[in-house]
Formats: sequence, structure tokens, C-alpha cells
Amino acid sequence: MQPAIKWVARVSYKFSPTLVPTLATVLLLFLFVWLGNWQMGRADFKQLEQVKRIQNTKLPAISIKPTHINIKSMLGRKTITAGRFDTAHEAVLAYQKYKGYPGFLVLTPFLIEGTDMRVLVIRGWIAQTKGFTVLPLIPEVNASITKLHGVVDRIPAVGIKTGKPDGQYVNQWPKMLIYADLSWYQKKLNKKFLPYVIKQPFQNSPGLVADWKAFA
Repeated sequence: MQPAIKWVARVSYKFSPTLVPTLATVLLLFLFVWLGNWQMGRADFKQLEQVKRIQNTKLPAISIKPTHINIKSMLGRKTITAGRFDTAHEAVLAYQKYKGYPGFLVLTPFLIEGTDMRVLVIRGWIAQTKGFTVLPLIPEVNASITKLHGVVDRIPAVGIKTGKPDGQYVNQWPKMLIYADLSWYQKKLNKKFLPYVIKQPFQNSPGLVADWKAFA
């Protein structure tokens, strides 16, 4: 008896993509290429900025002027600037951890002497001792004419800004901010602000932690 013969049918398949998937694939390809170039560009920008910052740290301290508005040329510069702290408009920046502990960064505007220009000062970090919606007790600062010692830096960045920075603290000072925004500060106070912040060194931040390497 002869064994049964199995027949296998051959299916002929011809790849014929439609217009929509083809366009989608091309667009995705361009998007991935653009994102790759963007990431490389950001990396190059950050590297160049870091080089400039290191160079600036070796320069002598300067007194900030209203004309010092170029962030790149100012990053890392040490400052000794006369003026007074605007203690009536202090705020704390929430969700700031230090060595694993939750807390806040204390922000105080500083009016540069003889001008109408302000610069936002990050005085230091304070621990969260109660709930994250409860304002901490902010250490006092001298509100008379003084010399501001510090280092120029960019304002702390956030991923996505949602809603107003001051949330439930709209009508009161001091405020708790969920993110820091210089343009918001400028509009809120109707005052001029320089486009960067000053970080105070630890010796000028009594009652606060000013370990800025930990926040880099």
C-alpha cells in the first residue's frame, strides 16, 4: 500500500503598503532623527556651558549691575553686590530633597542698591518638619542694606509646569511654590528681575543648608 501524499498549498504574498502607514513610518523616522540630533545638540550645549561656568569660577567677584543680563557670561561668577533683601516677598520651593530628606529651598528677592532691578536669591535648604503643604519657619535675614555674597546659577528647573506656582498661597506671603519661575515672580511683583539666581554660600545662610554640590 502506497503512503498518502500530502499536498502543501503555496500562498503567494506581495507586500503592498498603503499610503497612510507609509507616511506614518516616514514621519516617525524623521522624528527619531530629529530627536537624536536634538539630544546631541543639548549635550554639546551643556558641555560648552559647563566649560564656560568653570572659567567663570576663576574670575574675581563682581558687583552685579542691571546690564548683566547674559546668563552664559554670568554662570558661576562670584558676586559681592550691595542692596537689601525684600523679606516681604519670600517663598519656599517645595519638593526639594537633601541627602534623602524632604524639604524646601528658601527664595528671597534682593533689590540691587541704586537700581530698580532685583535678583532672586536662593538662601539655602530647610528641612520639612511637618506636612509638605505646611510652610516651614523661615530663618530671618537682615533687611537693611547689606552685601550679597554668592554665585550666579540658573533657576532650578522642572519637567512640566502645571498651574500657577503658588497654588493655594495666591493671596499670602511668604508663599510655598511648587516650581520656581522668574517671569512669574516679575509679573507677580510688577518688578524687574535678572534672568538668573544667586546661591548664597553656607557662611551667609544661618539656619539653612547651603551644600550646593548636593543639588547640582
